[in-house]
Amino acid sequence: MNKPDFFKTQKEAAAYAVVTDRTIRRWKNKLGMPMTQEGYYIKTELDRYKRAEEIKQICREIDVAGRDIGVAVGTLNNIKARLPA
Repeated sequence: MNKPDFFKTQKEAAAYAVVTDRTIRRWKNKLGMPMTQEGYYIKTELDRYKRAEEIKQICREIDVAGRDIGVAVGTLNNIKARLPA
């Protein structure tokens, strides 16, 4: 069964994108997600915004991991500095 190219309601759009209604509102109101002149949600735009959310989450995880690595390296350097030569 093919998925439609447009969704009439926020609830339908959220179900398709597997996000909350609140996320759909944020994409529309704060990020300016394009919609049709009739107010329909566009499948390709939902896909694009969903992918952007996934990429942002990956970047946040990389940032946290990088900070954790930085802390670990700093700790190792401190330990190394205290070792006898």
